Amino acid sequence: MNVQHFAENDDRGGAVNGEASLLLPVGGAPYWTQAEIDGPGGALLAPWARASLKAFRQVVSNPDFPCTFATTSQQQEQLVYAFVETTYEAKDITVIRKAIIKYLDALDGMPQKKADYHVLVIFVSPVSGYSLAHYAEMTQNLLQSLHESDVAPWPAEVPTDEDDPHWSFAFAGRALFVNVSTPANIARHSRNLGPSMTLMISPRDVFDRVAGPTDRGRKVRSIIRARTEAFDKGLPFAPWSSFAYGQGAVGTERSQYILSDDNENPIKLSIRQCPFK
Repeated sequence: MNVQHFAENDDRGGAVNGEASLLLPVGGAPYWTQAEIDGPGGALLAPWARASLKAFRQVVSNPDFPCTFATTSQQQEQLVYAFVETTYEAKDITVIRKAIIKYLDALDGMPQKKADYHVLVIFVSPVSGYSLAHYAEMTQNLLQSLHESDVAPWPAEVPTDEDDPHWSFAFAGRALFVNVSTPANIARHSRNLGPSMTLMISPRDVFDRVAGPTDRGRKVRSIIRARTEAFDKGLPFAPWSSFAYGQGAVGTERSQYILSDDNENPIKLSIRQCPFK
């Protein structure tokens, strides 16, 4: 299959064909804060990055968007943004690794209520003609690369068996939830945030705290489920999504990261090629 990038950019800065092509903030930080990206530096973003950010913001600011946490995070300027060309080039993996580590370090110095809405958003340069199977492969390869490069020990509280219901992906000593949205999600509108493959990363314990198996948590899940089905124009809620907890949910944590456009079979990811340790 012929895969054509929408734009060719230099990830450090400069210009391509006379156009600004910045992906990293001036100074080399691995991600942009909302204030930075809305400032003068944001005008130097590569065209594909500007387009992806604009589309993302339009979707997330939609009052009907089901994930009210993401909407609130944007309103409170708690989103931070990283941009990479690929999910497999060493330089891009390095940016993502540094972004996650910096993001987790920043959380440690925040009040809990603020930290709960602090989310890392990663945009990958758009490609044409990719299917959900391609994006699933990209996701798996990225998680595998991150795991293999992780120098921190696997968290003691997280099982090493991917099929354990309490398993979660972890990096830098922290259990994480990874939400992947793609332009190939045509029917599942809630998982299509624009032309880029988009990953939203946050600590797994945030979900346990605000939407866990408590009366309040079950109410939150029920509301998000209803909003998601409405936003997805009647497509039944994915039974392996975290917000289907206690409502006939099947699958595992990893089957929630990237969702298909039907509810027949989950997209199965695995990083068992590298034993957890």
